[in-house]
Amino acid sequence: MKALGASTIGIKRRPKEKPDYLDELHTMEDLQQLLPRADVVAISLPETPQTYHLINAERLALMKEDAVLINIGRGSIVDTDALYTALIQHRLRGAVLDVTDPEPLPQQHPLWDCSNVLITPHISGGYSLPETFEKIIKISADNLKRYISGQILHNLVDFETGYCK
Repeated sequence: MKALGASTIGIKRRPKEKPDYLDELHTMEDLQQLLPRADVVAISLPETPQTYHLINAERLALMKEDAVLINIGRGSIVDTDALYTALIQHRLRGAVLDVTDPEPLPQQHPLWDCSNVLITPHISGGYSLPETFEKIIKISADNLKRYISGQILHNLVDFETGYCK
């Protein structure tokens, strides 16, 4: 997004050095103060006890009325009922959901009838871009070499936190 001229703000669990593709980097403690500034809130989080309904009615109310919420992480991050209410009351411009809670979203769920919602079939993590496929192959090949030589693997998931170590 920064390459397209957008101001980009990232949030991490722990303080880290800001990468070049971000204008600002904050920790989760700043989420409440950052939501009112965002035109787009893009979520790519694992499902953990700490992320369950992270985006709830209170946090949705902090967002701009013309903001768009994108969730490509796990459906449980967003309180679906609170999101539906915010959308039909026009407290958000719209939502793009590659994941829902529950998933799949039942056919009778009212989100299907919202004109300001785009629901995709949980395919954002697929191989739609050649670069994604190539990166996955490189990581896998490198980890196979590391495993065979007894080295520590890259991108190991800490099952307590749901994130890479």
